[in-house]
Amino acid sequence: MKNKTIVKHLYNHNFHLGNFVSDTNVNNFNYIAGFWNNMSIININHIIVSLKTFRKLLLNISNKNGKIIFVGTLPYQWDLVKALAKDLGQSYVNYKWVGGTLTNLNVRDRIESLDKYYKNCNKQLRNRRDFLSFRRYELLFEGLSGLDCSPDLIIIFNLKENKSVVEEAVKANIPVLGFSCGAESFKALTYRIPFDIKNESKLVFLCSFIKECFKNKNIERSRRLKNWNIFFESFVWKILLV
Repeated sequence: MKNKTIVKHLYNHNFHLGNFVSDTNVNNFNYIAGFWNNMSIININHIIVSLKTFRKLLLNISNKNGKIIFVGTLPYQWDLVKALAKDLGQSYVNYKWVGGTLTNLNVRDRIESLDKYYKNCNKQLRNRRDFLSFRRYELLFEGLSGLDCSPDLIIIFNLKENKSVVEEAVKANIPVLGFSCGAESFKALTYRIPFDIKNESKLVFLCSFIKECFKNKNIERSRRLKNWNIFFESFVWKILLV
């Protein structure tokens, strides 16, 4: 499998389409190949390099049984993000990020209280008010209830709506990976993948990509291949054909 085949399929899935010129940050020009019809065109080769880095990062975390928080709070992301995290045994936020989740002990206590609700729901949910309170707690903290330590990485699928997550992660000294090619400048990001997730098909691709990385926990097996790029290209090819 050659890079040009991967490039073709990334083009077919519109990974090369950026934002309108007015929404493009001049600091992002290093991965922009040009402009067409008042829209920026992202360099596909830059995307491939970024995905390779992303893959190595996921493999390292997977090999040491690390923890990840997936954050995707747009309506079309809710179910996909939740399913991805549950499949991998990781944590997630798909409704709303509560400020202080990483840095405020009071918020941590509220997350832990959700476990108490689950254990004693028959005793505590005595009326409609209790049920509504529990439901709100569940929407906010269900995906974090099993997180008993600081995560090794936070992956944000919609950066524009979750700037506060990046700021909080920096304070907590937690690496953050995000997807963005817009006008926003996220200098605090530890890792950046240069495309926006504007539709469900791109998110489905990324979910499949992440799941495949976690399935290949034994990194030594991939290193024994004669060519690392061959493994990566066949890996992406498999996902794109789904």
